[in-house]
Amino acid sequence: MSARINLEEKRLLMHTDYSVSDIAEKLNFKEPTHFNKFFKRETGCTPTEFRQQYLILYDRVSTNLAWLAGILFIFTWLN
Repeated sequence: MSARINLEEKRLLMHTDYSVSDIAEKLNFKEPTHFNKFFKRETGCTPTEFRQQYLILYDRVSTNLAWLAGILFIFTWLN
């Protein structure tokens, strides 16, 4: 059961702009602090840290994909 909750927590943190308090409420935690403790116990980081790490990773991947697309465009244009 906690694995399903954890998956939903991560999905909401990665793909929405909901605050941590809003996510806690949506997942029926009585207090945001309970949500924070549960999330940290399950993942090893707080919800805010998780979101920041995801955004940094997403930004790096996006930059690399844009660079790769540019290289592929130039390569196909030259051939």
